[in-house]
Amino acid sequence: RTGWKMQLKDKGYFGLTGIWMSGVTLGIPGSDTLLQIDTLAVRPTLLPLLIGRPGADYVMMRHAVLLLSEHDGITNYRIHPSGPAAAADTSNITNDVGYESVMHRFMVQAFSLAPQVARLYDIRLRVMSDTLKTELAVPEFLADADALHGELLESATGRRWAMQGVFSQRKRTFDITAHALQSDNRLPLLKELAGASIGFDTLRMALNGMSRGGGSLRLDASFSAKGLSLHHPKIADDTVQVDSASFDFTMTVGKRSFQLDSSSVARLNRMVVRPYARLDRSGKDVYALSVRIDTVPANDFFASLPPGMFDEVRTIRADGSL
Repeated sequence: RTGWKMQLKDKGYFGLTGIWMSGVTLGIPGSDTLLQIDTLAVRPTLLPLLIGRPGADYVMMRHAVLLLSEHDGITNYRIHPSGPAAAADTSNITNDVGYESVMHRFMVQAFSLAPQVARLYDIRLRVMSDTLKTELAVPEFLADADALHGELLESATGRRWAMQGVFSQRKRTFDITAHALQSDNRLPLLKELAGASIGFDTLRMALNGMSRGGGSLRLDASFSAKGLSLHHPKIADDTVQVDSASFDFTMTVGKRSFQLDSSSVARLNRMVVRPYARLDRSGKDVYALSVRIDTVPANDFFASLPPGMFDEVRTIRADGSL
């Protein structure tokens, strides 16, 4: 009825709740096979499953290929629905339930589906079209209650990115750092798919806490990058370069509002910016935005502006502070 077909060569059980499968294939008949997995073992989390929230605390996957193909406008990953289901109107779902509830459900489900213990070996993503053929591989990714680490490989060029950090399914927090293992740090696929080139030496992302109460959801998160580069013709003619940047922020989501707390701090090289923003749609739409820049020596201010975007003023020398 859905057009998808899944096949297994063998299956069995381990422990009290675990299930393993071998020779797994998934695809649309008549199209390239979307997914192939030699061996897959999953242990579901029982309590969330009983309340209708599927999840897993252990996953082992070995030798898997996810193929996304498109030839002459025909894909192996998309089925065009027809009939009443295709015309279903979901535009009012967020308005009826509220932003806070939708965001909370999404976050809880995402952490439920991300297993605390993961063992991934030789996982590959292949993208093929009339004009593009590329492959990304994860030779190994290991995660447990103490730490996680893995590596991403671009098969054609041999470029690699390493990742390490910590993740807690129970606390719903993570702190992950990725870094390039070569001087050519441009991320794969972005140029071909979006016309953009983005690279970094080191990138860190963290969700430090998530709490819910009083009809609102609070998220405390941080982001930082070193050796960041970005090129897109709509942004600048030249490549924009940032030595270091970071953003530590608190966001509060209400039933009909979003707020970026005034305690949030963004840093661009030696410049410190303190933003505040709010969107409230509980009645008449209300928008608020405030940006404060800490006092900084004038020379540091101009030197902090990214090359490639502010080349005309970066070399200005001035006395005093801004």
